[in-house]
Amino acid sequence: MGPRASARRSPSALTAGAVVACVALPLWAVPPTLAVVGGVRTGSMPKGVTLSPDGRTLYVTNYGNMHSGNVSLYDAQTLAQTGRIDVPGIVVESALSPDGRTLYVSNFTRGTVQFVDLTTRRVRREVRAGGHPKVLALSRDGARLFVANWGSDDVAEVDTARGAVVRTLPAGRNPRGMAVTRAGRLYVANFNSHSIDVYE
Repeated sequence: MGPRASARRSPSALTAGAVVACVALPLWAVPPTLAVVGGVRTGSMPKGVTLSPDGRTLYVTNYGNMHSGNVSLYDAQTLAQTGRIDVPGIVVESALSPDGRTLYVSNFTRGTVQFVDLTTRRVRREVRAGGHPKVLALSRDGARLFVANWGSDDVAEVDTARGAVVRTLPAGRNPRGMAVTRAGRLYVANFNSHSIDVYE
């Protein structure tokens, strides 16, 4: 990825050197009608849900559970709980490796990303990411993990094979939502600067 392209100057378009096309943003959106078709009890303050590549297992991160029961596993069809993972600290969000063998979890209090081996359900590696990491986004091939650091206003780029931060990308205030395109472009939504950063 090259230098960051900022979308902070205009609320109605992404205008930056690295972004060729302007994207008009609607002033409002009408959400689709949704209906609850099922439910199940989780741990305290469930924060995120990740679906396994085979579509069989849901991994729910429980922000309110410290040190134990902070990741719950459910059968995606029946919603029956099938297990739990105990991780030291407070887990915020998760992402799964493409092969479904490693669950990456952001740890709010430890400032890290933990690599959980799903065979043993134990943390096998921990990487310091930044201040209060939250949302995670994986590159399509699983080689790069991007970590939005809410407290330090940046995004850590982690080499998943080496288990090391290879770059820290400056972001707006309180980066949170992220998406990586098939071509490798990273979009970062900044909660309190009302902006989107684009990295090539």
